[in-house]
Amino acid sequence: MILQLLSIITNVTVLSLSGYVIFKYIKIKNKLYKMNAEELLSGTECNEGDDVEDKQKIKRERLSAIVAGGSSKQYLGKELQLSDIDTMTIEQINKLYCRFEARLGASMTKTLGNSFIALYVMGVSKYFNVINPPKLIQDLEEDPFINNALNTSCCELYYRYGMYLAPFTALITTARHIDFETVNNDIKNE
Repeated sequence: MILQLLSIITNVTVLSLSGYVIFKYIKIKNKLYKMNAEELLSGTECNEGDDVEDKQKIKRERLSAIVAGGSSKQYLGKELQLSDIDTMTIEQINKLYCRFEARLGASMTKTLGNSFIALYVMGVSKYFNVINPPKLIQDLEEDPFINNALNTSCCELYYRYGMYLAPFTALITTARHIDFETVNNDIKNE
């Protein structure tokens, strides 16, 4: 019963996410078609909000947590100490924080996008005879249109829902490693 429920949830998730990605792709395509170069380039800066002092404090605390956790080389591009963060100017903090957000977002969106593609192929394989699923996954990951649409959609999900994506990502990653045909056959045999 639980496995059937997990199978249904996975199928609904795959179909929903596929629809969402297609919807976002069309929406972004239409938006880019209507924009000129100046509008596209104006949105590339890391924006600051109205409450500068609170945002600076939060940025400094997050950067300090990254340094204390030993991940400064991975996310900030260089080895730093906590004293380095404490002595940085506002401009240095903003620049470093933008770098952190870019690297973190890129790694998260890549993982989430690859999981969506793998689930999509698994869903398609359930209803159609896919000759070589790993090759299909590779082709979909290398397609520039799909890659752009997934990155944009996953980036938006990341910025909108942040840490709440972790359980969802765990569910998707787990579902990628379940052989649902074996599970369905076991249920039928019981």
